[in-house]
Amino acid sequence: MRKIIFTFFFMTFSVVLSAQQEAHYTHFMYNNLSINPAVAGSKGHPALLALYRKQWIGFEGAPDNKLISFHTPLGKRVGIGLTMSNDKIGISNNWSGSMAYAYRIQIDKETLVQIGIQGSMKYFSLDFRNQLIRQTGDPSVVYNTTNEKYLGNLAKVVKNAPFDLDLNLSVVFNQSFIVGASYRIGGDGIGDSVNFLLHYKMNNIGLGLAYDYTLSDLNDYNSGSIEAIVLYDFIKEQINIANPRFFF
Repeated sequence: MRKIIFTFFFMTFSVVLSAQQEAHYTHFMYNNLSINPAVAGSKGHPALLALYRKQWIGFEGAPDNKLISFHTPLGKRVGIGLTMSNDKIGISNNWSGSMAYAYRIQIDKETLVQIGIQGSMKYFSLDFRNQLIRQTGDPSVVYNTTNEKYLGNLAKVVKNAPFDLDLNLSVVFNQSFIVGASYRIGGDGIGDSVNFLLHYKMNNIGLGLAYDYTLSDLNDYNSGSIEAIVLYDFIKEQINIANPRFFF
């Protein structure tokens, strides 16, 4: 079945902060609800995801990211989703919550259009206690006193932040074990990182690990990044049907 997904972002809430770098995940191919609200309910059953990332191990103040999301269909046409995340980096501690609403329109027997809208709220906090600010011009702070192969990519552009592009190749063995590798363009060298993924799916449970090897100049100051993911699909009956949208 051919499926076309259109995405509309419904609400934008902004505060007077600039260059706040959004968290990036090596498991971006599974964390699709955060990228596209039209995904809500698309699996046809409730689905839960939990994700943890520890970036640049051994580097003080490095990003520490946690995310949990849930989405489910409501009837045949409507889907809803919730996402909560916490991102810590340096002196900042940021919380985000979003709600997604998706509606499916059957155009004909082979074409399904999914429309998604999303509203988000974000809370930013800065802890200056016991911190020595060496550079007050940082724009990120406002100072006021059956083997299958899958190709994927994710591009991210944030004002006053480096351009990021993830290129991924994953191979699926027996529809249960996935081995993947990614190359992240960015940083100040030949790239930002090269990443390795392992994922195992058994019935309605998925477990995954990823390791990022730093290619930029920060390589001398950290031992790479690690990431763990847990997925759970609330399926009442196991149906042996091949799903071309394996990661969704």
